[in-house]
Amino acid sequence: MHNIARNMIHLCIRLVLSTAAGMVSVRFVLDALGVEGYGTYAVVFGVVYTFSALNGMLENAARRFLSREIAHKDAGNLPNMFCSVLTVTTAFAACVALLSEVLGLWFANTVLEIPQSTAGMVAMVFHAGVLTMVMRTLQIPFAALITADERMSFFSCLGLFEAFSAIATAFAAYAGVTAFVVALVLSAVAVFMLHAMFCHRKFPFLRMRISCDGRCLTALGTFISWSTLGGIGNVLKYRGTGIVINIYAGVAFSASWKISLEVWSLLYALCTSFQQAFCPAVFKAWWTRPCKEFVRLTKITTTISFLIAGMPAMILFVFADEFLLLWLGESTAPQLTQFVRCALVNLVFDAISCPLTAAIDATGRIVRYQIVTSSLSTLALITASALLVVGMPPWTAMGAVATCNGLACVYRFFHVRGIVCTGESVMSCANRVSSSRTDA
Repeated sequence: MHNIARNMIHLCIRLVLSTAAGMVSVRFVLDALGVEGYGTYAVVFGVVYTFSALNGMLENAARRFLSREIAHKDAGNLPNMFCSVLTVTTAFAACVALLSEVLGLWFANTVLEIPQSTAGMVAMVFHAGVLTMVMRTLQIPFAALITADERMSFFSCLGLFEAFSAIATAFAAYAGVTAFVVALVLSAVAVFMLHAMFCHRKFPFLRMRISCDGRCLTALGTFISWSTLGGIGNVLKYRGTGIVINIYAGVAFSASWKISLEVWSLLYALCTSFQQAFCPAVFKAWWTRPCKEFVRLTKITTTISFLIAGMPAMILFVFADEFLLLWLGESTAPQLTQFVRCALVNLVFDAISCPLTAAIDATGRIVRYQIVTSSLSTLALITASALLVVGMPPWTAMGAVATCNGLACVYRFFHVRGIVCTGESVMSCANRVSSSRTDA
């Protein structure tokens, strides 16, 4: 727990800086672009990131396997595993960029409901989104390695740069859409370069090369192939629902959806920062410690995750109107309070789910878990679409997402409980270490 606390302090420094900068930048960009311009930017970026929503799955897989190699002190295989992760993410980035430029741009130009006043910014925002997405994908192996080796001090320093770049990018919006998107791309490139230079300095034994290590690629491929179901489910749940809202309700409600997700993401960043702090410890506990200690660590991290993210979400739910007035001032969007309150309910379930998901990933027993949770995510999109088709208020689409997320949270609890209460709970550490090299 000492390492987790130290890691969390470093990550909280980054989080405080990025959260403050993120809240300020949203207000400035909304004021600079207007509701229609901000809504257009939101929905076009949503299409781009629909293709890259599997990034979280890739980062989680990279963090798991790199943590395993570090836990086993298998220094000879860590370079091969890192190169394998780099190979997979590079190939993924290339494929996603190609699909985005072909299918995504066609979809943005022909399907989305874009006002005539902002139609000219679609192509520019789309291409900038693709470049930003590629940079964020390519930095995954470096960020995962830094996290797995628990060098979290890097992220506290990175937070200062990210806060500065976010505010600078927001002010660039006042100079026009072109300056805004150029600033977005330059910021993403700079963050990628900082990750790469830090890893090159701290891990000189690594070689950034394309790897064809069959064992590493097979292990990664098996785990990622099943995790892809969860990634696709998240794409459908968040990006898909946002697109459906645009089609049935218009670009103004796309702005409401985007802002509510900004509120969700600002608090969800607490969960992901805490997850980044404890994940290496949870992964290593599964492979190197008695199962009772693994269970105790999972319980503690779940409780802390709820306290640091779920409780603030419940408070903001009550004072949502006052918070939005303080944050955005007179700039607003239709049904924004209802959207935000549903997003906060969704956040409470996410706060509980983060540690449970990390525990499941550590065991490698993810096949049934991914099938069930991805099905519930798909159900969220179907339910949201049905509500909009029958004429329900657009905010009920976010309510459908929160409801299905709650069902997934309950399932995660029973899935973890089933693992630790069966044969896994009596498996020796040595057997878990051995099986972890061949599991999904």
